[in-house]
Amino acid sequence: MIPTASEVRALLNTLEADAVAEAALVGDRAPIDEAALRRVLTEAWGGALRGILSVMNAAGIGPDADRDGTISERELNTYLEILRYAVAVAFAAPALGHVASRLRDTYRQAARQEASEIELAFSLRTPDRLAQATVARTHAHWVTAYGQRHLEPRIADAVQAMLTAETTRAEAADGLRQLVGKVYQHGMNYWDLVVSNAVTDAREMARISVYAESGLEEVYLSTVRDRRRSEVCNLLKSRAYRVRDLTAYRDARLAAPTPEAAMSVAPMWTDKDVPILRRMVRSAGGRIPGSIGPPPLHHRCRSRLVARQPAEPVTPI
Repeated sequence: MIPTASEVRALLNTLEADAVAEAALVGDRAPIDEAALRRVLTEAWGGALRGILSVMNAAGIGPDADRDGTISERELNTYLEILRYAVAVAFAAPALGHVASRLRDTYRQAARQEASEIELAFSLRTPDRLAQATVARTHAHWVTAYGQRHLEPRIADAVQAMLTAETTRAEAADGLRQLVGKVYQHGMNYWDLVVSNAVTDAREMARISVYAESGLEEVYLSTVRDRRRSEVCNLLKSRAYRVRDLTAYRDARLAAPTPEAAMSVAPMWTDKDVPILRRMVRSAGGRIPGSIGPPPLHHRCRSRLVARQPAEPVTPI
């Protein structure tokens, strides 16, 4: 028997609670780093989709359901509702608490470490609490928005194609299996991107707060010197930021009303933007202006702010 919409939501609410609990367990026993955050996200994501397949099979419409004949419009529409809701659950559950908590921990840890390195007595204040909340809210937004903007349309298109083709149950089973696999892999790839950006953002916002109290006038961009270094980071390596510019950047981030508005404060750059960045650095007298922003300068950026100028020479502008 096909479950009603309310029964579907009741089943998935249980899955949501299980996903949050699983993420909590993993998060509480893991160290504060990118691997720990990535595991929290992927465990919740994988657990939600595994649960969705179980619900579908129990309803007789899943890829492992043993039924003959042509799948009906009602069954496909029920499946569409289940999987759409599953995407919302899987993307929202990690963002509800534990990822935000991990990012706050990352912020505190980075602030303590940087303060220790420059021998500064530092304690978290109101701007730090606002910065922690801003970082958490920003990256939680991109987690949930991805499901709504990218995955739900793919799911709807795939189900509509099955319906138009009058798909048999065997064909639908194969199609559903492939679709869930693609949804899972897309989610895994996206978690990797979100985690890298979020952890770097939390760390650098914390360092900016420490530098704002340190009395330092300038800090520098330190990059990872290997073949993976982007053209953006290669251009900016070892150059100085004025601390007051970074503080203004932080304050603009905190004042942004939405995550989309925060992106305009300092967008993610690509290697195609190097000519623009070169002109911006020239206009700032060779420094990195606050309008370029701190790391992450681009997706999966591995650079960081440091108080002392790195030994690697700057790239000529």
